[in-house]
Amino acid sequence: MSELNSRYQMVRWILLLTALLMFVCLAPADGFAREIPASVSSIGDIHGEYEGLVADDSAANGLIGELEGAWSTARPRAKRDLDSRLAAFPAQDPGPEGAKKPDRVFRGPDGEPLPFQTISEVEEFLRTANVVDVQLIGEGVTKPKRVLLEAGGVQARAKFGYHDFKGQREKLADGTTEMYFQDSYKADMAGYVLSRLLGMEMVPPAVARKVEGQDGIVQIWIEDLTSYESWIQDGNSGQPASLYFQRQVKDMKTFDLLIRNIDRHSRNINWDNDWNLWLIDHTRSLAKDATLRNEGSFKGCSRDLFQAIRDLNKSDLEAALDPYLGSFEIKALLKRRDKLVKMIEGQIKKLGEDKILFNYGDAPPGLVISYDETAELAPHDAAAKSAG
Repeated sequence: MSELNSRYQMVRWILLLTALLMFVCLAPADGFAREIPASVSSIGDIHGEYEGLVADDSAANGLIGELEGAWSTARPRAKRDLDSRLAAFPAQDPGPEGAKKPDRVFRGPDGEPLPFQTISEVEEFLRTANVVDVQLIGEGVTKPKRVLLEAGGVQARAKFGYHDFKGQREKLADGTTEMYFQDSYKADMAGYVLSRLLGMEMVPPAVARKVEGQDGIVQIWIEDLTSYESWIQDGNSGQPASLYFQRQVKDMKTFDLLIRNIDRHSRNINWDNDWNLWLIDHTRSLAKDATLRNEGSFKGCSRDLFQAIRDLNKSDLEAALDPYLGSFEIKALLKRRDKLVKMIEGQIKKLGEDKILFNYGDAPPGLVISYDETAELAPHDAAAKSAG
């Protein structure tokens, strides 16, 4: 009988030891999200799947309590090992104001902040500063140029786009066909104006202006950016482990649905050192097609953006976009808006508002992990090829 009891005690301790080791290796500390492996088809999908999942280790804590005496030496060592692992993935500190958006700083070629206090001041500089130098960038079908502007002793660089093409039934590199296709600086300008109507800050300030006698768009150059393309080339995959960044990606995808952007690829998704996302190159958007392209890309959006999309009205859009879009393009934009709002409202009804909408000021739920399996954007050569 005593032998049976001894075996029982041995098996019991083996099971308890196994459970403790599993807890140490697998269970995160309070306030951190579980590290759940995921296969992700595109950037931005992670956050919608795993935001808000937190560790529930109450059962494990009870187990530790039972074994505390026997493992008084092993437990502190195991905790130190766990702490060292978690240190590689520090949780964002929301601070007293929550997960506040960092300021967007415009810089000159020397890397120093430019003296502009408002977006209007940036636009006025772009509109009136002298053109000191013009250089071909050397990338892109539209052959944009980089210009150096100067006014009042202040220098800043900007991109000048001037390509203007419209066509029908253009076949894209992914095999699809666009009935109404455009690749135009006017659409790029309209994209910026629309982003301002929506209260977005992700599209760099721009103005319509002539350079060397040619009409086009002059857009402030955001210095020292990391592109998604370079991120991948450096051996990364997935997306940066920043809740703020991932929330911006959701708004980016919502904006792209609204403007029907067919050209969001790894070169025109860029971010600065504060994880501010900067969206460029909207020349292939805002055409006359009223359908939503790739509805499955929607994973949620900020409450402010959703409300601003709902509040768009025909008279405001016509007044703001008339110089760049025709009546058919504006009518298609409004139809896409209606479909997008209906789709988002359906998602809210199905899943709940808190699963779909967020505030940038909300504190992060805990550890946000960059899942690095297959979360890549379309490569650049998958973008539409212009016939112009």
